[in-house]
Amino acid sequence: MLVCVVCDRHADIALILDESTSIVEPKRGGYDNWQVSVKGLIFSLIEAFPIGRTHARFGIVSFSRTARLSFGFDAYNDSQTLINAVKDMQ
Repeated sequence: MLVCVVCDRHADIALILDESTSIVEPKRGGYDNWQVSVKGLIFSLIEAFPIGRTHARFGIVSFSRTARLSFGFDAYNDSQTLINAVKDMQ
């Protein structure tokens, strides 16, 4: 049985995500890794924290050969817009 606990704390949570072909390309079997495993983990983390300027903030850096900022800590101030941004990540 999975129990979800919300951590009522301020936190800056930075995630560094691997976008290499073994993770994200469907023809190499990576689609499920990205859509289910990687994004699923991110959604679970978002659900575990209250999101806002005075609560938890998320930032994501993605990389394959080079790193790029997907979005910084100040980009999203509520859970739903943060979840939508993660859903839209390719």
